[in-house]
Amino acid sequence: MDRVEDIKKYFEHRQSFSESARKGLELVQIIEELHKTIRDLRKSTRFRVYEENLALVLEVQRLKVVEQAYEALKRSL
Repeated sequence: MDRVEDIKKYFEHRQSFSESARKGLELVQIIEELHKTIRDLRKSTRFRVYEENLALVLEVQRLKVVEQAYEALKRSL
């Protein structure tokens, strides 16, 4: 995040803002807003529930693969 701040300061302190400098500053501001949105989402209960559900689904899939391997091994013996 320090790099974003450095870039922002660079664009803010230039004597004359060219069009590309203005666009660069706009992009930095958009990135900062997106970082804030991501932080807010991670604090959200709904997002945490989604992450927990995803983890459970992945664990169930892993267990199914282990079970299939176990059954295949049992049949081969």
